[in-house]
Amino acid sequence: MTIKQLRVTCPRCNGSGYISGYDYSTDGCSACGGSGSDFEPKKMKKGRGEIYVKFEVLKDKCEYCAGSGKLDCTTIEHGTGFFGDYRKEKQFRAKCNYCQGIGKQLIAIYRSKCDSCGGSGKQYYWKKGLFGTEYKKHKTCNKCSGSGKIDKSEGHVFKGKLSSILHT
Repeated sequence: MTIKQLRVTCPRCNGSGYISGYDYSTDGCSACGGSGSDFEPKKMKKGRGEIYVKFEVLKDKCEYCAGSGKLDCTTIEHGTGFFGDYRKEKQFRAKCNYCQGIGKQLIAIYRSKCDSCGGSGKQYYWKKGLFGTEYKKHKTCNKCSGSGKIDKSEGHVFKGKLSSILHT
């Protein structure tokens, strides 16, 4: 099993650094570190617009780009010029969003709260003391090693959308 950490466009703000129409305050996207708002562009400090996500790389080829990591794209531009209406077609190759340019199928791995300790990193237990009294003690959680978070696999092949795992 191969694990890779890749930079992916932030699904919460679509790479802009702020959430348009979501919040009227000057707080930006908390997922990628953006700050500012689209209502006051001079004060806006654009965030990274990307987040790091761990992926499990499978041995199967990406079904969208057939393992090349690139997709052939075509854009059509319409407009009115000096000689009338025109239509311009441009072809280019872009990185495949489904395999992030690797050419293999991916499974997203995300950090979530440890269910054993509830995210505190400590497991509490009761210990009997002298004269039969009990007192509460704690130890470092065995499952998350005290961090409070564990890596979980999404379980299905990545299809280019991270919004389902961003809330954790």
